[in-house]
Amino acid sequence: MPETMDGKIKIAVLEEQLKGLRSQQKAHSDEMRHAISDLRSDMQDVLAMMNKGRGALWGFSLLGGVLGAGAIKFMGRFVG
Repeated sequence: MPETMDGKIKIAVLEEQLKGLRSQQKAHSDEMRHAISDLRSDMQDVLAMMNKGRGALWGFSLLGGVLGAGAIKFMGRFVG
């Protein structure tokens, strides 16, 4: 099948468009990879902060329980 000049021009135009689409796709892929990396590090920061808060909650609950039990024992000597 002999190629015409018009067909060659169409092929060249399509090849250029394809190159443009590939570069856009690569740029988008790089942006998404960077965004996902940022989200991953942000989630790790949030989880670390949440774990610190959980430890503080346990610590203050334990301290409150010990102080409450001590206060009840101390008051029990005077009342009971």
